Amino acid sequence: MSKTQDKRDQRLAEAAEFVAERRKLQLHMLEQNFEAGVQLYQSQKDNLSSEEIEKIEGMMAEQRAALDKLHEQVDTPTKA
Repeated sequence: MSKTQDKRDQRLAEAAEFVAERRKLQLHMLEQNFEAGVQLYQSQKDNLSSEEIEKIEGMMAEQRAALDKLHEQVDTPTKA
């Protein structure tokens, strides 16, 4: 390969690594926010009606599934 092509490949690899690290950081922040929400919910659960509890727990399950899907995507990086 030429020097130019080697440099391009190196920059693409660096960019892919940067994006992967950024995604991991963002996922970690989402996880922390989810856990904070769960703690808030647990502390206020006694003040909620059964309908509200059911609705919130449904949303929590959806969010957990979305976070699990994101974990799978982050753990299996794609090539640029």
